[in-house]
Amino acid sequence: APIRSIIDVPFESGTFAINSRSTNAFSEDDQRLLQKMAAVIREGFRRMNDLQIVQERSREAERLASERQAALEREVVLNRIRDRVLSMRSLSDAPQHRDITAALRELGVPVDGISLQFPASVAGRYETFYASGLSPANPESHSLDDHPWVRHAWETGKAVVVPAVELAGLLLLGEEG
Repeated sequence: APIRSIIDVPFESGTFAINSRSTNAFSEDDQRLLQKMAAVIREGFRRMNDLQIVQERSREAERLASERQAALEREVVLNRIRDRVLSMRSLSDAPQHRDITAALRELGVPVDGISLQFPASVAGRYETFYASGLSPANPESHSLDDHPWVRHAWETGKAVVVPAVELAGLLLLGEEG
């Protein structure tokens, strides 16, 4: 049999519809009861919305806490290296290559080697210290023309990311020849 009666009872988020195959199926008592039912549904939706808001705030708080924890962990690692560097009296007191490499890896940096570059006493050259296999007492001398990114970093005071194409053909420290 087809539907012969419908009652739509409003609530805050929509309507609560009841269908019946009977004609004139819904009495005044049914309507009052269904309005109470709609109030229950409204409260259920409010609670659900409130819970969704609380869950979203909780996720946001967890995200912020995680970011703060990661930042704190980064600071601990950086402070550990900072303390070692600030206690240096000479390059021989510098933190070991493996210590800095391990710290960078802890920080999530994809590192396979490190070095420190300083201007050499000869114009147009620089000296590399502290790379794999080099002791502070035995720097390696390089031409700034061969590695222009070093000069660029010094002149601009900004980090320089060297594209792979510029590294092609160079034998860098730590690589097999």
